[in-house]
Amino acid sequence: MIDVALIGCGFIGSRHAQAIEADAGLRLVAVTDRDTAAARAVAEMSDSAEVIDAHEDAIDEAAAVIVATPEAAHAEQAAAVLARDRHLILEKPLTVETEQAWELVAEAAQRDVIAGTSFVLRYEDAHRELYDAVATGRFGEQIALRALRAITRGESERVGPRGHPLYYMSIHDIDAVRWLAQAEVASVVALERRGELVDADVPDAMHALLEFDDGTIATVTGHGVLPDAGPSDIVAQLELIGSDGVATLETPGRVSAQITRDGLRHPDLRHWPTIGGELRGAVRAQVAAFRRAITAGEPMTATLEDGAIAQTIADAIRRSAATGTPESVSRPDA
Repeated sequence: MIDVALIGCGFIGSRHAQAIEADAGLRLVAVTDRDTAAARAVAEMSDSAEVIDAHEDAIDEAAAVIVATPEAAHAEQAAAVLARDRHLILEKPLTVETEQAWELVAEAAQRDVIAGTSFVLRYEDAHRELYDAVATGRFGEQIALRALRAITRGESERVGPRGHPLYYMSIHDIDAVRWLAQAEVASVVALERRGELVDADVPDAMHALLEFDDGTIATVTGHGVLPDAGPSDIVAQLELIGSDGVATLETPGRVSAQITRDGLRHPDLRHWPTIGGELRGAVRAQVAAFRRAITAGEPMTATLEDGAIAQTIADAIRRSAATGTPESVSRPDA
């Protein structure tokens, strides 16, 4: 049984707590959040969790830690986890400044710990099956990928103050296309459009073209102007084009369509659905993979380094959108 501490008890933190509770090999022992009421609500999900005020004290209670706070707190909290030789899952983006993300990667490499980034698409069944198909050569030589992710105006206004949507929304797709391409991004060029989301001070939409070092190309598009009254809070699409075939994925997709007096709803069955009172989907699979990495030595599908690379690509996209010119992508040690 692995004792786990949770730092951050908001929306995604509570999903991590549910995933820990659903895993027979994990035990939630400590939760902490600056919002004490949120921490108490999460602690009530478990018979073993204690609310602890300081994140350092919560870390000391556990062998593994999930950090699900806003990114402004990540650098300090993740550094404290690694300094105590605890295993770590860190929500994306890893840090506010990408230099700090690479510092965490370097620190983790010096420690005998598992350190992963919370890129849940890598653990979602449909995305994982597509990756396996690519790896076995089912689609032949990869030619291009296309990813789109859109959120509602209300969600844009809620999370907009946190910063650019590249880092809280499109970073999932940046990582997904890199993971599926099985190659590294060499350069990017991007455009953004502003005007509708003035109060949130974020782009309405952004479109980026990525060129990989093996010649594969990919587009990543994000926008935050879906109607709030739509059938889902998020719309995402992924397309892969190879020399021998194509593949498409949609989120939430049309696996389930529910029509009631409140309107049409397409529930998201991919990321964190609660079915029969139990969390399912990608977040639960990620937490289970974290446990297996600790106990059986299996590699994390999304490492801390993967998080830093995706953030480095996002930085280049943001620079390109600001200047209107292509930007190269390289690691700090390159």
